[in-house]
Amino acid sequence: MWVFLLISLFFSAIYQTNAATEGSTIVEPESIDLLADAKNLRQAMSGWGTNEGTIIKILTHRSYNNRLKIAQVYQDTYAKSLWEDIKDETSGKLQNCAKRLILPEARFLAEEMRNAMSGWGTNEDTLLLCTMLTVNDYDTVQ
Repeated sequence: MWVFLLISLFFSAIYQTNAATEGSTIVEPESIDLLADAKNLRQAMSGWGTNEGTIIKILTHRSYNNRLKIAQVYQDTYAKSLWEDIKDETSGKLQNCAKRLILPEARFLAEEMRNAMSGWGTNEDTLLLCTMLTVNDYDTVQ
């Protein structure tokens, strides 16, 4: 589990570096209609089956900040959590990927730490990784 966390954070660090120096690696539409995205996500999860393609298309073509805004609009519009709905409608790797794309970083790390400590034994590697990811560069002694 911690390997996926490390890989996703590695790529997010690369993305942030590239975005700052070369421009964004995600090509977003000129104008983003957050309400339309929320409605499309809701429609993709309503009825029989789930339109996973719509979920993937919307979540992977929006920046981190826009995904958080879409989740808030979804909450305000439908009085339900986008993450809870996606969790109910998906499983496996898609669910894990969606979790990383939708949840705010602090909540994601808190859930990873909780999972690392639940049940028999403790996954110290995951705890250490989550703890180190929260350390600010200015907090380290040089």
